[in-house]
Amino acid sequence: MKKLTFISLAAALLLFYSCDWNKNKGSDTTAENAQEEAPVLPVEQLVFHDSMAVVNTWCTEDILVEYPLDTCQGALADSVRAWLVETLSNTNCIQWGDEVSKKKPRIYDGDVRDGRSCVDFYGCYGIQTLSETLRPMAEEGMDMPYENDIQLGIEDSVHGLTYTTYSGYHYIYLGGAHGSTMGISQTFRNSDGRRMGWNMLDLSKKAQIAKLIRRGLADYFGEVDGTKVSEENLNDFLMLWDDPDTPQNELEYGIPMPATEPYMYQGAMHFTYQQYEIAAYAVGMPDAVIAIEDIKDCLSAEGRALLLNE
Repeated sequence: MKKLTFISLAAALLLFYSCDWNKNKGSDTTAENAQEEAPVLPVEQLVFHDSMAVVNTWCTEDILVEYPLDTCQGALADSVRAWLVETLSNTNCIQWGDEVSKKKPRIYDGDVRDGRSCVDFYGCYGIQTLSETLRPMAEEGMDMPYENDIQLGIEDSVHGLTYTTYSGYHYIYLGGAHGSTMGISQTFRNSDGRRMGWNMLDLSKKAQIAKLIRRGLADYFGEVDGTKVSEENLNDFLMLWDDPDTPQNELEYGIPMPATEPYMYQGAMHFTYQQYEIAAYAVGMPDAVIAIEDIKDCLSAEGRALLLNE
């Protein structure tokens, strides 16, 4: 399995910076450059790793999280911490078979500013639920190990941006030919920590948004087996169907909106589809990248204020 590693500037500068940037040492020029490039939200990189023997096999839990420093105060830090707790809760409530939908995620009720305790709580919870899920099958002779792996880190968070974006993935292997990976991304408004996603867009213009997504997906595929993928032949490379249980994903505009919310990265809006959502496993997670200039007419008032300073 290919694992991502977040080599963020936040982690690299952790020994030198805290939430009070005025305490930096060195020349004025160096300090100014560091402040411009350093993330708005200083973080510490926290790692949890543990394995547990289960009959004749084992399970492994890995978590890597860039967590706001406990000295950070304010709405943005509070919002990110709340989102991290929510995400770690969901990704560590491991269920399989008859247990699906019976368990409710456990919520960390300690001091959310204490990132180390929070990550350790979910690491221990994750390996406990993983081992409980594995044991019945291991007792019947299955010898495949189980794995749960979560990584969450800052992608965009520098002075001058109006937002901070976290991104990462949840990988889980519960036997079979391969595991399953879910992409996880969330954009936050720096001014008040508000989560930004579909609310960045005017969804009455879904037809225009869908057309832009189709263009972005064609760019994502590029060329397949010598055939250039275009907006016109895109469907030949996708697996699309109407699902009455998810009306928001029906094909009224030719392409469903992603199940997960759009997010900002490197000045563009990303619409990322999960594995199997619209394409085969081998395709990965198709990502339609749309420049702000191209999608500005589809932005909501909130989106325009965030991205166009209007």
